[in-house]
Amino acid sequence: MVVDEAHHSLADSYLNTLRHFHDHAKVLGVSATPDRGDKKNLGRYYQNIACEVTLLDLIQQGWLAPIKVKTVPLGMNLDSVRTRAGDFNADDLGHALEPYLGRIADVMVEHRHRKTLVFLPLISVSKRFAELCRERGLKAEHVDGQSTDRQAILDRFRRDETRILTNAMLLTEGYDEPSIDCVVCLRPTKVRALYSQIIGRGTRICPGKDHLLVLDFLWQSGEHSLVKPAHLIAEDEDDARALTEKIGDDGDMEEAREAVDADRTRKLTDRLRQNRRRQGSVLDPLELAVTLNDAHLAEFIPVMQWQGESPTAKQLDCLVRFGIDGNAILTKGHASFLLDRLITRRKLELATPKQVRLLRKYDHPRPEMATSKEAQAFLAIKFGSPAGPN
Repeated sequence: MVVDEAHHSLADSYLNTLRHFHDHAKVLGVSATPDRGDKKNLGRYYQNIACEVTLLDLIQQGWLAPIKVKTVPLGMNLDSVRTRAGDFNADDLGHALEPYLGRIADVMVEHRHRKTLVFLPLISVSKRFAELCRERGLKAEHVDGQSTDRQAILDRFRRDETRILTNAMLLTEGYDEPSIDCVVCLRPTKVRALYSQIIGRGTRICPGKDHLLVLDFLWQSGEHSLVKPAHLIAEDEDDARALTEKIGDDGDMEEAREAVDADRTRKLTDRLRQNRRRQGSVLDPLELAVTLNDAHLAEFIPVMQWQGESPTAKQLDCLVRFGIDGNAILTKGHASFLLDRLITRRKLELATPKQVRLLRKYDHPRPEMATSKEAQAFLAIKFGSPAGPN
């Protein structure tokens, strides 16, 4: 049985369906936009995430365009905007946004060379913004569900006769124009899935397009947690704050991710130096994370119920055979996560953790990426023997 998780508003009916088939069906859940970055909602239905491809994975593999972010101070305060059904009230947003439309249109002039899709909270506000853009000499049009010439408007945008297309959340799903290289979200939201859909309109790859620019207008809010570009790749709120800081006023999301991961590894290394009381033959998760340059190995957070249970004797025995300190493994999920990584490394014939630790000690340029045979040869030279330790 396959359950499409794309629309989580149907979650309760999905759950009832799963209960009906509980005793005699295997369930595969497929989602393009999971509604929680930490996956906790998925844990209500599933016991494991068998495969996950992130936004950065797709960018790095060449399936999606790289994303750069330019932060634009706006000063609009959202504290007086009411919340409805878990997100900001569109009417309140529209009224709050109207006084700022002229200033935002001025910003659009600075990026007039880009093909830009703009999302706004209300049709009336979208129409007014398109008008303000035209007053500044920009080729802008508005489109909504009642536009009698909607296809003609979209065709003009596709042919570059229109350079700015505004809409009131009409084009969040099902609209595909790969040549869009700038997205402006003037509809602040607390819903990550919605924000992902909006930004996703510009992530398609296209000849001549080397990246997507996201113009991120800086809303002020002391009461609400707003979704920002960093949330597209963040693991949690702390990670999102660190990424936002690295992105700064004008930054690249991939570079920000690398910088945050490097900071995390440095902090783990410092912790390892401070906490280390022994030089044993086995590694605890913190040592393993530093050795393999993968902070996630030390910072596992259970999201499925079973992941918080105690590790099994079989898991611990297997980890010990990999050279990992079984006494430092607290949960079944963490044990499973570590074993997945270690077994994958073995299948790829990469160096063992012990080898990597020695390679790093003797200044190998990329120790975690060396194969086991490369490690043996490198260490053999260092130790002056036919084969180094493994």
